[in-house]
Order: sequence, then C-alpha cells, then structure tokens
Amino acid sequence: MIRRVLHSFKLEGDMLIRLAFYNGNAGTVDFKPISERGGMFSRLADPQFFRKAQVSDDGRILAWPGELEFCADALYEQAVAREAS
Repeated sequence: MIRRVLHSFKLEGDMLIRLAFYNGNAGTVDFKPISERGGMFSRLADPQFFRKAQVSDDGRILAWPGELEFCADALYEQAVAREAS
C-alpha cells in the first residue's frame, strides 16, 4: 500500500484547502460538507478555527486543535483521485 505524505497546504476560499503531496500530486478538498456533518466537525465552519490547520511533522495528518485529524491517504483520495476522474 502506498502511504501518502502531505508536503504543504494552502487555504483557498471558503473552507477549501489545496493540498500538495510529496509525490508531486496536488488537489483541493472542500471541508464544507464535512463541517455540515455536525458534532466535532462543526468546528471547521468557524473561520478562525479553520485557519489553525497544520500538517503533522511526518506529513501523514492534517490536524486542527482538539485532535480533529484527517489522514493523508483519505485526503489524497478526496483531493487528487477525484480531480483525476
């Protein structure tokens, strides 16, 4: 199994994040539908909270405070694989 590793990210527009991966691929994830799931994900709708995103030291996680985390593999599928299809 190929393990995806995040290189960097850029906040784009309302709840969009452009992700760049170490394999050279890039894509955008829209976090609005995720925030609309409610519960712990609803915090993503707060612009100040959303701007606190960080990539983990090993590049395997995009995280927000309070242990709100998304693994690089799932983000790759959302960002890159979807754009390629």
